[in-house]
Amino acid sequence: MNINILFMLLGVCIYNYYKQYWSLEYLVEMLLKIYLLLLFAVIFSVQRSNLHIYTSSYLFAFITF
Repeated sequence: MNINILFMLLGVCIYNYYKQYWSLEYLVEMLLKIYLLLLFAVIFSVQRSNLHIYTSSYLFAFITF
């Protein structure tokens, strides 16, 4: 699974909430699901040797976003 696609989906979720297509509860639910997918994609990816780099950089990007 491409990790960058998951970050783009986070943006789509926030956009749908901003345009008032989704409620806050649904936004939080979707963000948690996508974040769990992001964790699984990082943990079970081929680049397992770079797990600490991915974890710190993507966590920082998620918090910033």
